Amino acid sequence: MQTDPTQTMDHCTNLLARLMHIRGFPKYVSLARSLRYSSDPVTRLWDVFALGVPLCYLFDLLPEDAGFGKINHSEFDEEQYNTNPDRAMKHAIALFAIQIQGENLADKIPGCEAFTVTDLWDRSSTDGFSRAVTTVSAIVNHLPQDTFITGPLEKLPAHSVPLRNNWKAQETLGTIVRELVETERKYVQDLHILQNYAAVVAQSNLINREIDDICFAYTSELVKFQSKFLVGVNANAALAWEDQRWGLLFLKAEKEFGEVYAPYCANYVNIEDIEWTPEQERNLSSLNQLIHFKGELPAFLIKPIGRAFKYPLLLSSLIKATSSVYYPHYEELRRGLEASKRVSDLLCEAQRRAENEQTVKSLRTRIDDWKGHNLEDFGDLLLDDIFEVVQNGVTREYHVFLFERMLFFCKEVSLQKKKMSILSSRSLYSPRRKSPLLNKGRVFPSSITHIVFNTEVEAISSRRWSRLTVHWKGQDGPESITIRCRNEQLKQWEKQINGLIQPPVKTNESDASLGFDPNPDSTTPPPFAPTPPQDVVHNDVPSEVAGPIPTRKRSSRRFSESYAFAPGPRPPMILCD
Repeated sequence: MQTDPTQTMDHCTNLLARLMHIRGFPKYVSLARSLRYSSDPVTRLWDVFALGVPLCYLFDLLPEDAGFGKINHSEFDEEQYNTNPDRAMKHAIALFAIQIQGENLADKIPGCEAFTVTDLWDRSSTDGFSRAVTTVSAIVNHLPQDTFITGPLEKLPAHSVPLRNNWKAQETLGTIVRELVETERKYVQDLHILQNYAAVVAQSNLINREIDDICFAYTSELVKFQSKFLVGVNANAALAWEDQRWGLLFLKAEKEFGEVYAPYCANYVNIEDIEWTPEQERNLSSLNQLIHFKGELPAFLIKPIGRAFKYPLLLSSLIKATSSVYYPHYEELRRGLEASKRVSDLLCEAQRRAENEQTVKSLRTRIDDWKGHNLEDFGDLLLDDIFEVVQNGVTREYHVFLFERMLFFCKEVSLQKKKMSILSSRSLYSPRRKSPLLNKGRVFPSSITHIVFNTEVEAISSRRWSRLTVHWKGQDGPESITIRCRNEQLKQWEKQINGLIQPPVKTNESDASLGFDPNPDSTTPPPFAPTPPQDVVHNDVPSEVAGPIPTRKRSSRRFSESYAFAPGPRPPMILCD
């Protein structure tokens, strides 16, 4: 059973305030704080309960004349605690849990819920802790009035210089924090909706198990993690700005963010490739009152990726709106931003690898004639995109694949003769390219001498183009080819190719393994250069969600067949229609 993170935080805040008014109880709060400081009321209360002895102390405050016994374990045995503190704390929790499970307690104190030591000790879920909060709240409600003292609530000391009269900075920070909190709550709410939808789909057998596993994989893990993360978000937002620890929140969650989101991002590539049958569409459309199949489901499935890439932007906004003068945790906030960026990089890499695996898998069926080459010998796929390729004044469009040991050029066989703009990007919701490819040529990185990246502006349209010219040692001397597009994507290609370039290799003049293949029908695969280390590159992630996400522009235009190439006796290249 999932608990509402916002309700949990409110209950903890109220209960902690009441406990601070119980005679003798503040010392336990101080003890917990001495072991680990936290401004989060949920964590603070959980730390207090985990000591065990505070629970025993509370139970012993119940009146004996009402039939309540005594545990008499409100202090640690110093020797036992020093020997094994975890065991001492678990022992105290067990003594309290035994009393709660008594036969008559539920009649005397309605609302008490039984829980085990593991329920309270295990922090991977808030369910057990929520039962402990409910039970302790019920006990506090039955305590005699003389156990309470009057006075102001304990307040965390301030550790910063206030913003004084800088109302504009206060307003800006308040707006950013409010956006973070409100969008986080809405996000977790949507995750719960998606989880419930997935459960209904599974129970109703509306789609086969394989597609169900792909479409809703890792949903439960997301709900579990984000519900816990929302507790920290709400807790920080409830404090004065000087006491909010947003950087610490992201630093602590960095590892789990990666563990939960990286598999989801990698799996999203499989979600893209799902081909729904008419029957499946009809079946899922019967649940449109929960989530509309065509209008809402794609947005729900991509929302986690969008949210993950939104966090660095929110933290950057906080950093820009404050300074170390007014905010004591400024450097911590900067480290939190770096942590969120590392998570984003990890997710990009996970999706890049997954997408490249799919691309390589599809190449096996998309290319019929490999002209004697073996795909397994190419190494890992690093990048692929559709570019204009220019050589000897002739421009054509090719799908270019950069492997560790091969720069590979293919022409897509258009199943529908239709021209499309080279500027259009591949929609994340549209099927991946599956049309046949013709092998048009290749360059071995070991033969590349250097590359040149520059930009040019068309005189007529003033449009800016990026150009990457690859120079290599050909059979008859130096050769080159230019890859051109109208975005900055080529900078990634420049970086990767530079990392693959090997020192010049001495060969016989007749060695056809260097340069663009002069004999496309050769059946003898050439020797390959050693595999160099590859750099991490961000591949495309969806942009149709709230918050900018790094995107990779994909071209899909078909050039006119009027670009004819008339080969001579010894063609310098094989890029031809």
